Amino acid sequence: MAVLALAARRVRRPVVRGVVLATAAGAAFGMASVFTKAVAEDWAERGMDAAALLPTLGAIALLASAGMLLSQASYRGAGLAAPLATVTVVNPVVAAAVGVVALGEAFRYGIPGGLLAATAGAVAAAGVITLTLRSAGGTMVSAARAPEGAAGAGGATSTAGATGARGIVVMAGTGTRAEGAPAPVLPGARQRGRSLVPSGSGPEAD
Repeated sequence: MAVLALAARRVRRPVVRGVVLATAAGAAFGMASVFTKAVAEDWAERGMDAAALLPTLGAIALLASAGMLLSQASYRGAGLAAPLATVTVVNPVVAAAVGVVALGEAFRYGIPGGLLAATAGAVAAAGVITLTLRSAGGTMVSAARAPEGAAGAGGATSTAGATGARGIVVMAGTGTRAEGAPAPVLPGARQRGRSLVPSGSGPEAD
């Protein structure tokens, strides 16, 4: 579990990193399930006191907390589908493997039951791989479309700027002028401080 959590820090793709963290989370939850079963059997069959069970209860609390933190970290950047499916598959697989190897348990119905469980596990693992590949492909497509969206936004901004400039020109033509721009001269109008009538063309003074 710790090895998977450390290995996830070296993975660059968010989806793959999320699946690795989800695998570590599933392993933590599976081990917590094994310890919970052991504590329940010791309490019910052997009648052990609570003080003797405190170390195992502490391990359960530690594993469950680590599994929760790892599972939440696996959703970051990887979505929900692939990490959740990974935790759902790895949790019972780890619990069953530890139960068979360490606790001496066996599958119901013997060898046929074991083969059926192995087949179901293989199908679930194939589904997890499929979800991981689809999520990775969707992430790559989104990353490729991001520059196109930025370019489209830049083009829209340039168009808006050009439209705004034309609007200013139209407004100037309709009588509204920008601050500091010279006022238009109309035919027959008289400018301030300057006469439009040529000298000598008017009536002579007496």
